[in-house]
Amino acid sequence: MEYTYLLFSFAFLIVWLFVFTSLSDLKKSMLKVSFLGALSGIPAQNWYLSDYWNPPTILGQGHISVEDILSGFGIIGCTVFLFNAVFKTKEVPSFQPQNKLLTYLFALGIAGVILALYVGINTMIATSSLFLIIAIFMLWKRPDLLNRAIISALFSFTLAFVIYFTVFTVIMPGFWESVWKVESGLLRTFLVGEVPLIEAFWFISWGAFSGIVYNFYKGTVSVPSRFVKLVTQKTVSTT
Repeated sequence: MEYTYLLFSFAFLIVWLFVFTSLSDLKKSMLKVSFLGALSGIPAQNWYLSDYWNPPTILGQGHISVEDILSGFGIIGCTVFLFNAVFKTKEVPSFQPQNKLLTYLFALGIAGVILALYVGINTMIATSSLFLIIAIFMLWKRPDLLNRAIISALFSFTLAFVIYFTVFTVIMPGFWESVWKVESGLLRTFLVGEVPLIEAFWFISWGAFSGIVYNFYKGTVSVPSRFVKLVTQKTVSTT
C-alpha cells in the first residue's frame, strides 16, 4: 500500500516523457513548467492533507513526501503541453501576452482557496472551481482558445481515467477507502471502478485551465508545424 502513490506518480512521469520527447521547440518551457509544478505540489498537498486524503508514502503518512513533488512535476508538465505533443503544433506569437493579468488572477485565486478553507469548503472543490473559473475568464479574453480548452480537458480526463483505473481498480483496489478523510457524499463517490468522481472533475477543470494557460500567458496560438512558416509570413505582412 505504501508504494501505491509512488506508482501513481511514476505513471504520470511516463506520459511526461512521451510528451517531452514529442516536442521540438517547447522542451525548455516544459521543463520550467514542470519544475514549477513540482514546487506547487508541496503547498497543494498540504491543503489536500488537511481535509481530503491521507495517503501512505515512502516517507510515512500525514506529511509532504517525494510523491507529491513527482506527481506535481509529471501532471502539470504533461497536461500543459499534451495538446502540442499529440497534434504536433508549435506556438506562434499572435496576441498580447497576458503574464501580469494571469499573475493577478492566480493570486486572487489562491486567496479564494484560502478563504474557502477558512469557511469549510473542501480543498478539492475549491481548487477545481478555481481552475474552472480562471479558464472561463481566459476564454472570455481569448475565445479562440475554446477548442483547445475542450480538447485539453478531454485529454486530461482520459489520461487520469486510464491511470486511476489501472492503479486503483486493477492493481490496488481499496486504496481510496483507506485514505479518504471525507466521510460521505459526492467526495466519496466513484465514477467507474475506483476512479473517484471528484478526481475526474478535478482533472477536467485542470485540463481546461492548463491546456490554454501557456497560450494565454505568452499570447500565442498553436499552429501545426507544417503551417508555421505560412502563418508567420502572414503575420509579418499584416504588421
